Amino acid sequence: MVASSLAKNIPETTLLATKGNTTYAKIHQQHHRDFQFYLNQFGYYDIFIVDADSGNIVYSVFKELDFATNLINGPYANTGIAEAFRQAKSLPANQTYISDFTSYLPSYNAPASFIASPIQIDGQSKAILIFQMPLAEINNIMTHDSDWKNKGFGQSG
Repeated sequence: MVASSLAKNIPETTLLATKGNTTYAKIHQQHHRDFQFYLNQFGYYDIFIVDADSGNIVYSVFKELDFATNLINGPYANTGIAEAFRQAKSLPANQTYISDFTSYLPSYNAPASFIASPIQIDGQSKAILIFQMPLAEINNIMTHDSDWKNKGFGQSG
């Protein structure tokens, strides 16, 4: 990925390497720092990859309670991330779905929105890429970091 050289400046975490010499462990080690970089660079709460056929969350930067669960019939099948997954499965390439903000248990019940887009290979959705947006980041963007007045928006924005 393009960010590989920039991601080298991100401190290592215990989540960088998975145990074992499996194909998953090798791919995780190769790409995890890049996902960490994008998460930190753009203020996402988490980034997920979900298998399009099974609904299994196969990758997460933070590996919270939702990691390795199923979005079709697992404990989070009725949440915003599952809604984003379902909607993105039927989208054409280069399209996204954005869910509404709702509380999300794996993230300490904090309000979260999910942005999802299909990862297509040979015209078929093989996986779904999902970004979890925290409400605080949207608030900072919309309120200019609560600096309405100095940004020219008056007392109330």
